[in-house]
Amino acid sequence: MDKQDRPISSGVVAGEAFWVIVGQALAATGGLVGVRLLTARLEPYVYGELALGLTVGTLAQQVVLGPLGQAAMRYYAAACEARQASVYVSVVKDLTVKGALAATALIAPAAIVLAALGHVTWALLTIAALILALLTGGNGIIDSLQTAARRRAVVALHQGAAQWLRPVLAVGLIMAVGAYSAVALLGYILAVLLVMSSQFRYLPSPAIVSPEARPSGSRTLAAEYRTQLMRYSWPFSTWGLFTALQLTSDRWALNTFGDTHAVGVYVVSYQLGYQPLMLLSNAAAQLTAPLLFRKAGDGKDSARVNKALAVNQLLCVVTVGATVLVVLAAYLLRRPIVALFCAPQYVSAANHIPWLVLAAGLFACGQTASNALLIACKTRSLITPKVVTAVCAVALNCLGAKIAGVTGVVAANLAFSVLYCGWILVLTAAVARGAEPQSEPQVLS
Repeated sequence: MDKQDRPISSGVVAGEAFWVIVGQALAATGGLVGVRLLTARLEPYVYGELALGLTVGTLAQQVVLGPLGQAAMRYYAAACEARQASVYVSVVKDLTVKGALAATALIAPAAIVLAALGHVTWALLTIAALILALLTGGNGIIDSLQTAARRRAVVALHQGAAQWLRPVLAVGLIMAVGAYSAVALLGYILAVLLVMSSQFRYLPSPAIVSPEARPSGSRTLAAEYRTQLMRYSWPFSTWGLFTALQLTSDRWALNTFGDTHAVGVYVVSYQLGYQPLMLLSNAAAQLTAPLLFRKAGDGKDSARVNKALAVNQLLCVVTVGATVLVVLAAYLLRRPIVALFCAPQYVSAANHIPWLVLAAGLFACGQTASNALLIACKTRSLITPKVVTAVCAVALNCLGAKIAGVTGVVAANLAFSVLYCGWILVLTAAVARGAEPQSEPQVLS
C-alpha cells in the first residue's frame, strides 16, 4: 500500500479536529465580538462605508491570490510524496509575489481615477483595501500550505488571532482618531501585519518543507511545478472575476438604490447569519481537504480517487443535516442574537438572519459537493456553473435591492444558493458514481 494511501488513525484525526475547532471557534467569536465592538462605535452609514471599502480587495483575492492558495494546498501532499516539497514551496513563493504585482496593476488604476475625479476619500479607501487584500491573500496562501502540511495548531492560532486583532485594533484607532471607515480599515491592516509577522517565523520550518524534501536545484522541475499550479488554478481565476462581482454586488446594489445605512444593516445581518455557518463549513473543509487530497494522491489512480469521493459524499450528507439544525436555531434565536451582538440601531437585521443562514447552508452543500471535482482534478468543469450563477446573482441583487431593499437582497442570496447548490449536485453526480479522473497534467513523478 502506498504510504500516502495508508489509513490515518482516529487519534490523529481527533487531534487535528480539535485544533480546527479551536481555530474556527476563535475566528467565530472574534468575528461576533467585532460586530459588537464596531457597531457600538460606528453608525450604520459608516459601517456601510467600511463594508463597501472592503469589497475592493475582493477582486484581488478571488482572481489572483485565492486561486493560487487553492492550487498550493491541492498538490502539497503529492509534492512531499515525490520528495520535492522544497522546490514546490519555492515556486509557490515566486507565484505569490507575481500575483501580488498583478493584483496591484489590476486595482491601483481605480484609485488613481477616483483621486483624479475628486473622490479622495474613496481613493484612500481603495488603496487601503488593496493593501489589506494583498496582505490577507499572502497570509491565506501561507495558511493553505500549513493546512496542507496539517499543521493544525499553527493555522488555528493564527486564524483566531487575525479575527480578534482586526476589531480590537480598529476600535483602538477609532477611539484615538475618530469614527471613520478609513481608520477602521487601517486597524485591519495593522492586524494582518502582526499576524503575518508571526506567520513568517513558521514558514521556513518543517511545517512547510518536510525533512525528506531535497533542496531546490532544478530549474526544469520548478518550471514544471509552475505550469502545474497555473493549470490547476486558472479556472479558479476565470470564475473568480465573476465571483468577486457577485460577492460585492449586494452591497453596491443597496448603496445604489438605497444608501450606506441600508448597507450597514445588511452587512450586520450577513455577518450574524451567513458568515457563522460558512465558518463551520470552512472548518470542515480545513480538516477534510488535506485528508481527501492525501487519499486521492495525484489524481491518476482511479481507485484512490473513488475512495476519496466516497468520503466526500458522506460529508455532503452531514452538511445538509447541519444546515437544517442551524436554520432552526437561527429562527428561534434571531432577536436575542441581534440584541446581544449589535447596537440598538441595527435591530432590524434580526428579520433577515434565518434566511441568510439557509442561503449559507445551501451554498456550503454545493461547495462540499464540488470537492468531487477538485479531487478528480476537473477544475475546468466548475467554470460554467460558477460564472453563470455569479452573473445571475449580480442581476438578482440589483433587482432585489431596487424592489425591496435589504429584504430583496436577502432573497437574492437565497435564490443564488438554491441555483448554485442544485447545479453542482447535478454536475458532480457522474464523478460521485466513480467516473474516471480527467487526464489533466498532474503532479510530477
